[in-house]
Amino acid sequence: AANNPRLQCASQRDEVVPDGKKHGDYHPTCTNSTANVTADPAMPAQYATAPNCSSSSGRFDAFLNKASYPNSHELVKGKLYLQWRRSGGDAVEARMAYDGVVGWLAVGPENPGGGHNGMNGAPVVMGVYDPDPALYGGAAWLNYVGTGVAERVIHHTESAFRHWKEPYATPALVSSEMLVTKCHSAMTFKTSKISGVALNVTGNTSNRLIWGVHTAGLLKGYHGFGNRGHLDVDFSKDVGHLAWVNPYAVANPSPPAAATANTTANTSASSTYAAVTAADKSGGPASSRASTRFVVAAATAVVVAFAIQMLVS
Repeated sequence: AANNPRLQCASQRDEVVPDGKKHGDYHPTCTNSTANVTADPAMPAQYATAPNCSSSSGRFDAFLNKASYPNSHELVKGKLYLQWRRSGGDAVEARMAYDGVVGWLAVGPENPGGGHNGMNGAPVVMGVYDPDPALYGGAAWLNYVGTGVAERVIHHTESAFRHWKEPYATPALVSSEMLVTKCHSAMTFKTSKISGVALNVTGNTSNRLIWGVHTAGLLKGYHGFGNRGHLDVDFSKDVGHLAWVNPYAVANPSPPAAATANTTANTSASSTYAAVTAADKSGGPASSRASTRFVVAAATAVVVAFAIQMLVS
């Protein structure tokens, strides 16, 4: 940059973090920018999901085409599915289908021991929706790659997409497609391995996968809370259509001990914390989560007052 640039912590959009304390893709950059950090651009209106594409219309059920894909895992409740079918030999045909328009979606084997719960260093098949090469500055902004499906390897230490945007040099995809309509998105592919890592297709052995999807915009740096996860899939067996499982649910909790004033307060406080945490992580409307927080806060206040009364009486 011109006009006496100086070393600053800046984003790819040349927005500056004065104290250098912010999560995201910020790096020491020689720039004279004084622009403050702003929210990531939302999905442009011309590419966003059409308003008449409600889930109740039944369109998404037809789009899933479950008759062609006898196996599926519901990844985001009512919204995202990983579908698959065996293709003979050591190949599998897979499809990630989303009820709405996505910026990208991806799936691939976890990298055991890798950073961010096995994400860093993981091989993935990634479907990208890039309808406009000039939308965010194009290739000069290190973000545009074009609409399509490609094998990639997430950088071992740098998570930002610009550090691993180049496709894997020797891909194994037999076929692939990235389909985006005004209502739905789907990435389909057929392969026996992803970025050099073989899939277990015939040996009654589970594949530990990671997955992610970004729906808020066309940027590739983020996925948002609840839009990523891990999944165990045995491609050698037909499993049918498996419903979403809450990853934050506690299985077989231990029976509570005999309650005292202190344990009553602690247990109730823990329950209220769990309730608000579940509300935050359920993916429900923000208004519902806010209402839950208000009710939980009121309940917590009552519990604390009760405990104090028991202790002083």
